[in-house]
Amino acid sequence: MATYYLCSGFGPEHSFVNKFGEMLANDLKLHKSLVMIPCGGDKEETEAHVGFVTQQLEEVGIVFERKIILSKDMSREEQRRYIKDADLVYLMGGYPFSQKAFLEENGLCECLQEYSGVVLGISAGAMNMSR
Repeated sequence: MATYYLCSGFGPEHSFVNKFGEMLANDLKLHKSLVMIPCGGDKEETEAHVGFVTQQLEEVGIVFERKIILSKDMSREEQRRYIKDADLVYLMGGYPFSQKAFLEENGLCECLQEYSGVVLGISAGAMNMSR
């Protein structure tokens, strides 16, 4: 069974460097692969957000060997394999309907239901982890 963290959001005034960061670090047994599922938006905006979150994770000692942002350019099988092998799956915040459509179009809802690692959903990502 997966461990879920569903959060409203993080910004400069609300960082991982607190009890939340400690809990997340404790639940993550390995730091090999971080898989991120964006909510649409442009590539520059997504990359800026990834940089912020990566920095927050590193501040609490969580440094991943590999960071993967799922995209339409990847096959369904490739996306599913990345999720299955991930230590942390991060459903990013942003546009919930765009992310939900991406999850459904690529058959990732079932994949996430079968996933047994740690899932972090922020804002729209948290909304899409609910029923």
